[in-house]
Amino acid sequence: MSVARVAPAPALWRIRILAGAALTASLVVVVGVATVAAAGPSVWFVAGVCAFALALLVLAALRGFEGFGIALVVASMLPLPTVTLLGTAQFPFASFAVVALLVSAWWVARVRGLTPSAPCVMPYLVLIGVAAVSLAASWLFWDARVPTGAERGYGHRSIVYQLTGLYLLAFPLVAFAAGAFSSRLIRVDRLLAWVCVALTGLTVYALSGWIQHPGNPIDLFNTGDRVKFDYQWAAFLAVASSALLLNARSRRLRIIAVALLALAAFTVSVEYVLSAWLGVAIGIAFVVWLRFGWRGVVLMAAAITAAALVVEPTVSAIVSQRASSTDVDRLKIWQSALIVWSKSPLIGVGPANLASYMETYSLFPLGLVLQGYQQAHNIFLEILAEEGVAGIALLVAFVWLILRSLVRWHPESTPDAVARAGAGGVLITAAVIASLGGGFIPTIASAGYNALPYVLVYWFVGGFAAARAAHAVARQRVFAPARVAVSG
Repeated sequence: MSVARVAPAPALWRIRILAGAALTASLVVVVGVATVAAAGPSVWFVAGVCAFALALLVLAALRGFEGFGIALVVASMLPLPTVTLLGTAQFPFASFAVVALLVSAWWVARVRGLTPSAPCVMPYLVLIGVAAVSLAASWLFWDARVPTGAERGYGHRSIVYQLTGLYLLAFPLVAFAAGAFSSRLIRVDRLLAWVCVALTGLTVYALSGWIQHPGNPIDLFNTGDRVKFDYQWAAFLAVASSALLLNARSRRLRIIAVALLALAAFTVSVEYVLSAWLGVAIGIAFVVWLRFGWRGVVLMAAAITAAALVVEPTVSAIVSQRASSTDVDRLKIWQSALIVWSKSPLIGVGPANLASYMETYSLFPLGLVLQGYQQAHNIFLEILAEEGVAGIALLVAFVWLILRSLVRWHPESTPDAVARAGAGGVLITAAVIASLGGGFIPTIASAGYNALPYVLVYWFVGGFAAARAAHAVARQRVFAPARVAVSG
């Protein structure tokens, strides 16, 4: 059932003007500060990115909520100047854009006579409640062996850090709800097109770093000269282009998808991040499974195995190299996180408190803990340590409900089919990457504020697709009795 376009109410126009003026003014200030603070050639890049984001928001204010919402999502993906808070923590534009997306989508939906709703969110709402209880309990039952002052370095008990940790924990829920509220306000093809354009630009920008210093990533890893860049955008582009390739009906779209997939696959390969390789493989496997079932997954696994046998010497070199690197330290870090979890198994030690506890209970020396070993390098273990068994169970239930709703949805249009496969595949890819690092659910210990642009995009698109799935299922239930009556 389509929603008829209606003329915006005067109040809505005022909201557009005020929101556009406020965001424009804030971006002008940011551009000015960045221009003064930056030095060298980077100032032109920063100014160019800010000007592009500014143009997006100005155009969006003139085109209504659809343009406004897409512009906020795309601008959140760009490497805009950050705001420094909590000492040295740098919060990106996405930190604030997600709230603007949620509030504006809710308000515009109400003005248009729609009922804003977000499916599948009950487990996550309870998770936030568990985190709040855990935070309060951390002040009542703090482990006496864990220092509370800042003299130890990174981790210390601070209500500001804890409330920030609670906000970071709520961030995916806010982005998901914003996407769900926007699902009947933004056309799916336009959202996907702009997100793919942004992913492509960011992937090309990331690849340019390697082009300036080309080399075999395996050799560069040995010498410590590996070029590091934002590989996650390329990983998400690989999965999204796979969804487009397997669901597009147009030959032109399939050709574009093949080109984007090749670009993303090459970029991910030269970055040489094994978690990204694994995440992309599993994310694409989900996309293949939605399209072809288990037979397609088996064929994909056979193709990967055959390719690995062809390049067996390279695979052996990678395994040998990584087995003797600091990657194996993750095993002891995970064990340390489990020791912290054992101090409060049910509800955890509280948001933002993992770093403090790791300084006492880590199996590594304090010097290494203060250099980055305070995080678990597995976001699910971090949630387990900070929110306990209750928290991780609720998170798993939330993700399961989303994926189940996408699997049960059988869209008729190509854009919806691409959104269904792409949203599910990217969420799975992000979860796999986070199981060996950070992101997915941002935390203080993993410096999750750096991952907020990624988190906003895949949870917003995930909420968008899940809401469209819920609406489609609801329409089928409404019209099914009518079809039965007609056929009878």
